[in-house]
Order: sequence, then structure tokens, then C-alpha cells
Amino acid sequence: MAPSDYFEKLSPELITIILGTCESAVDVQSIINAEPYILSVFLQNQKRILQSLRQTLDNHFPGQNLTQAVMVCRLRHMADRLQGRGRAQVEQVIKPVLTSPPEPLSISKLNLGALSELHGVLREANAFTISYSRKAWATTQKLEAREADKEDIARLSLNLPLSETESQQIQKAYLVFDAYRHALCFSTSLLQDYEYGNLYSNIRNTSSTICDLGSDDALPEKRTDFSPLADNWAKRISGYCLGCLLDRCEATQIPKRFILAALVAAGIFELVLEDVFPAFLAADSPLLDQYRRHIETESGWKELQRVDVISIKSLFSSKELKKKIISERSEWLSSLMLQTLSCFLPPESRDRAQNLSSSDQEREAVEDMKTILSHALGVKIELLLSVKRLKYHFFRPGALFDAGKMKVGQSQAGDIADLGQEVKICLLPALFTFPEASNRNGIGGESDLRASYSKALTEASAKCTESLVLVEKAIVFL
Repeated sequence: MAPSDYFEKLSPELITIILGTCESAVDVQSIINAEPYILSVFLQNQKRILQSLRQTLDNHFPGQNLTQAVMVCRLRHMADRLQGRGRAQVEQVIKPVLTSPPEPLSISKLNLGALSELHGVLREANAFTISYSRKAWATTQKLEAREADKEDIARLSLNLPLSETESQQIQKAYLVFDAYRHALCFSTSLLQDYEYGNLYSNIRNTSSTICDLGSDDALPEKRTDFSPLADNWAKRISGYCLGCLLDRCEATQIPKRFILAALVAAGIFELVLEDVFPAFLAADSPLLDQYRRHIETESGWKELQRVDVISIKSLFSSKELKKKIISERSEWLSSLMLQTLSCFLPPESRDRAQNLSSSDQEREAVEDMKTILSHALGVKIELLLSVKRLKYHFFRPGALFDAGKMKVGQSQAGDIADLGQEVKICLLPALFTFPEASNRNGIGGESDLRASYSKALTEASAKCTESLVLVEKAIVFL
């Protein structure tokens, strides 16, 4: 007797009941693909069979997670069709899906194929959630055992299994990240969304406000014994310590406000943007820093990145909490930056570098600096959520002006003939990324991320920039 004869002896009602007991659409799909008779029964009764599958799926994807999962499936189909297409073509198709408000979803309209794909995404999300839970639990237990005798170290706790709310949050983070990754092939400039040019405008205006606190535009008389931070920032933009930089700027007649603007930009890159986990956070949260190091040692940079993404998305899901954290950090960083660059303040303000509040102009300078750093911290959050790592380059004094990689500041625009001019000082660095071909060949992209996951931004040499793709032009003073 042929196999189909056995199935044909079963009544359609019984087959419908059997199909209705399947736990996933994938199981139903496998059965009906294997037996024509069962397929015919399914087609006659699919409304009834799919109803329970739809309800089960709706329960597994709470809230907006089902809508997000549908977007994941949709973007995967698009990505398959766009294989080999150029960046512009991919952006034209995918960007509208990512930037448009999600359409209301009626689960009753999902057919078997769509349900099957969604069950596949559900399995992936569940596997990730379970894996994360186990690894996080194991890691916290190891740390607890190691630090058990240290009373000054807060003990870590993690529920296993995760609560329903925690599981839903991790599921949501997985779905959002899966959808977001499709933008990386065309949206390499996360900073463009945060108006890189506006960052410079804010820095320029704040530097002018600080310089206007004094009665003249004379450069600081002090040329030695600067803080290590100040010397580091000077070396980033010129290759020289701050004292030597001031000597050279005086000789080339660079206004004080432009020198200060360049130093503030270098400080922002060092203190905020460059490191995934900046030094000021490591000092403030030693246990968290140790925990992250342990994850990377035990499970590798990919697992650390995964934990970072989930943690950041969860931490900043509350707008009020995000605003509070950024406000607190920007205030602390503002104080540090003003203290580090206090030589640019008039003598009467230097003793108040950590708390400029005596005059309206001084208060304005502090608030402007906080605004810059809040902006930079917002950029930092976006960088942390991206697997794409950018490179930056401060063009050194003496470099020939290159209109393809540089632009002059607003105060000089249209006033000079750019060709043949030399850069006197770089006010904001150029940003670069690896070309698509390099990413496909394993040069840059993930391999670059693997080599130094600790860096959200890495500095590129002048020679290295020749093989990179420009993302944002440097702003220079000629």
C-alpha cells in the first residue's frame, strides 16, 4: 500500500485536528509539503488551522515585538534580492522601511509562509535569549566567587531563568538589532544623523565665548607644565606638546579661539568618542569594567558587543533616564575640560575653572560646554550600537589643503584661494570607513572590529586614509 493510501483513510476532520495541534507553522508546512492529500485538506480548512498558529505566535511576540519581527522578515527578503547591488540602490529600497512608522499589523492576514518565517525568527530570538541568560549567569557566579571575600565590592545578582519582562526586552533588542544591521551597507555615517557640522559650530561658538571672557586675544603666556590631558590633545592635532603648539600658533598668527576649538575637539574624541568604555566610566564603575573584561576574556569580543548592545538599549529605553545620565556626565566632563584648558581663561576665572558661575558670560560658557558634551554623548550612544567602526584623522599643520578631504571653517569660507594653501590647524578631524570591497574581503569591517573592539573610533594615519572611504570632511584653518 502506498504511503498516501494510509493518510487518505484518515478523515479530513481528524487531519485538521492533527494539524491544529502542531506547535509551529514550520511543522505544518513540513507535513503538507510531504503529502498531497494532507495539503488538500489543509487548503480546505486553513482558516481554522491557522487561527491557533496565529494566536500562539501573537503570545510569543508580545507588544510591538510581532511588528518588529515582521519587519525583520521583510528586510531579509529585501536584502536577498539586493545582493550585489550598489549602496545607493540598497539605500533607496531599505531606508524607507527603517525610517517610516510601522504599519498596523493584522495577524489574521498572515499566511502559512509568513507564519513559518516568523517562527524561524522566534527560534533565533529564543536561542539568543537562553544563551545570553546562561552565559550572563555563569559570568556573574564566577565574579561572585572571585570577589566573595572583598567586602567593598557589591555582590552581583541575576535571576535564572530570566523574568518574563527581561526575556521580552532581550527579544526586542535582538529584533531591533537584526533590522538595524541592514542599514550598515549604506549608512556608514552615524554621525551625519547627529549633524557633524553642527558639532563644530557648537565647539566654535563655545570657544569664542570662553575667549571673550578675557579683554584681549593674546595666547596664554604659560608654555610649560600643562596637564597630561592638555598635552595629549595638542599632540593629536599637531604632533607637539601644548607649549610647542602655542609657540608655532603664535608664529603663524592663529587666533586663540581656533586653537581652543581644535583642543576641545581633540578632547571630545579622547574623553568621549574614542573608547567603547571610556576611562572616566571605568574609574567610576570599576566592577562593571571588570565584568566587561571578564566577558571578553571568557567569551570573546562578539559576546561582549552583544551584551553591550542589549545593555545600552535597555538602559536608554527610558528617555528620562537617558536625559539624566547624559546631563550628569556632560556636567562632569565640562568641569574636567574647563580645568584642563584653564590656561585659555583670564586669570580671574582660572580659580573658578570647575565652577564658572560668577557672571552671566561665565555661566554661558559652562552651559555651552555642557551642550557640546551632551551632543557628543548622544553620538557616542549611536556609535556603541553600531558594528561599524569609523576612523578619524586630524590633518597636521603644514599639510596641503585637499578639497576632497577638507573644508575651511565658516569664518574663512570665500575669503581665500584654497589651492596651494597649507593647513595651519585642524579644527575637526575627517571621518573615514573601509570601502565595501575591503569589507567583503575581510579587510576592515568585522576584522577591524575584532582587532580592537575597545575602540568605537580609531585614529588613522595620513597614509592609511588614502585607502579609506571619506565619510565626513575635516574642518581646517588655513
